[in-house]
Amino acid sequence: MVNIRNRLACPPSFWRSRTQEQIAEVAGISQGRVAQIINNANFGEINNLLSQGRDMAYIDLLKNSRWKTVKMAINEVRKHIERATSPIKKYGITREDLALLVAQKLDIKEQRRFIDILFTDH
Repeated sequence: MVNIRNRLACPPSFWRSRTQEQIAEVAGISQGRVAQIINNANFGEINNLLSQGRDMAYIDLLKNSRWKTVKMAINEVRKHIERATSPIKKYGITREDLALLVAQKLDIKEQRRFIDILFTDH
């Protein structure tokens, strides 16, 4: 059995000269997953990482780690707002009201979008 890490540890020139289907075959992942990585990517960053000798598995891990961090931050803000709203609900103040105050205090330009991001499941 070939270790996938070994298959993905190819020189950067390999990845630049292949189609998504070829990369998927070598990496042992679906072409759709390769497309997803590419479509969500900053090509300058990928090129830099490849030039540093990083492989596609590392790039995928890095991208997922960043998204996990963002999701954790959103969840923490949501929890704090919901916790702060709990004792003042009886006065008709909603979590959205409190989130709007936070957005105003932080001078967030797209306040409605901020609230939508906080209270929409991702």
